[in-house]
Amino acid sequence: MPVIAKRLQTKETVDNLLKAFKVFDKENRGTIHPWELKHILSHFGEIMDEAEIDEYLAEADNKAPEMKPTGEKTGKINYVAFAGVMLDLSEEQVMAMAMQ
Repeated sequence: MPVIAKRLQTKETVDNLLKAFKVFDKENRGTIHPWELKHILSHFGEIMDEAEIDEYLAEADNKAPEMKPTGEKTGKINYVAFAGVMLDLSEEQVMAMAMQ
């Protein structure tokens, strides 16, 4: 993930990324579908190639899935947690981002 972290070094860029995620979050739950993440990564900012996008989708599914109370994955991605993974942020920094 170091490549994306280099791309997202400014607060303005982080804010724009979260705004892009929120556009797709119609229920305001902090989650998006993988196909929505793929759309964001392939159409906004510096365009990524298919292999790079697939790597981020796998990372999102692994490190930032939305979970049911039963512990099962819902198939959606918690985009605030995913942004934290992308930026290699601490838990405190992710929580601060979530409060924005």
